[in-house]
Amino acid sequence: MKKRILVVDDEKEVCDVIAAILDKTGRFETKKENSSIKVIEAAEEFKPDLITMDLMMPEVDGASLASQIRENQQLKNIPIIYITGLITKAEESTHACDELEDYIAKPLDAKELIDKINALIS
Repeated sequence: MKKRILVVDDEKEVCDVIAAILDKTGRFETKKENSSIKVIEAAEEFKPDLITMDLMMPEVDGASLASQIRENQQLKNIPIIYITGLITKAEESTHACDELEDYIAKPLDAKELIDKINALIS
C-alpha cells in the first residue's frame, strides 16, 4: 500500500516538483496544497502518513501550521518534514525537534527527501 504524503508549499511549482519526485518512486500517493489556510482541512480529508511543508508561507507560516497540527487529535502524530531556505544544509541536523519533525534545506535533493521520508515512516 502506498504511503500518503501531503505536499504543502505556497509556490505551485515547488509542490509539483516534490510531488513528481515522490510519485516517480511508485511508493507514494501525493496531494498538493498551496494555501496554508486549507492545510488542516486537506490533512483531515487526505489522512496523510507524512506532510512536507515550507516554513515561509504568506497566510500562515509553517511553524504555526505545525502547532495547529499538533493540537489536532486526528493529525497530531503525523511526521512533518520542513523544506526551507531559512537554514543551510550544514544546519539541517541541528534543527530536528523530535521524532515527528525533520528539516531539509533548499535547494531540495531528491535522494535526501526520500531518505528522510523513509526514516520517519518506514
